[in-house]
Amino acid sequence: MARRSPQTLTLAVGAYKVQRMNDSPHEPSEADDAELLLSYIDAATHRMGRLMAARHAQFQQSSGMPTPQYMVLKAISYEGPMRVSDLAGLMGVKNPAASMILQQLESEGLIARNHCENDNRVVRASITAHGEQRLARSEVFRRELLRRMTADLSIEDLRDLVRILGKLNDTVARDI
Repeated sequence: MARRSPQTLTLAVGAYKVQRMNDSPHEPSEADDAELLLSYIDAATHRMGRLMAARHAQFQQSSGMPTPQYMVLKAISYEGPMRVSDLAGLMGVKNPAASMILQQLESEGLIARNHCENDNRVVRASITAHGEQRLARSEVFRRELLRRMTADLSIEDLRDLVRILGKLNDTVARDI
């Protein structure tokens, strides 16, 4: 059997290059492909993390609201008044972290904390009119940012992305 010449498969991710040299006379196996793809995913997610950090900084500068505060405000707006523990669970953070974000939002007049009528020990955070206005302004900027980031994707690509991100989020959340 004649030996094939070496083949190189290169996947470029920004400045990163992932290569597989195949100097075997056999076709690469699925395991070989999986390893190459995992290397690509590793490089791509690393780069995406850095790019998203830059986008979050851009969002914070333009909206005047850090992403964690935006996410908490959005959750309260969508879910209605929430206890700290419920909010922490929804956001995937510990109670002290959620409480600190609520304190920042309250100091800016974006949320109000109110005692529950049935149980005075329970405090719920609700969004204020000022908070709704600020959230609406932030939403416009964030939506435009997402449109620019996904401009080259078809509707089918977007559906695939949502499906795959959902699976990845579930897997990562389960492993933490």
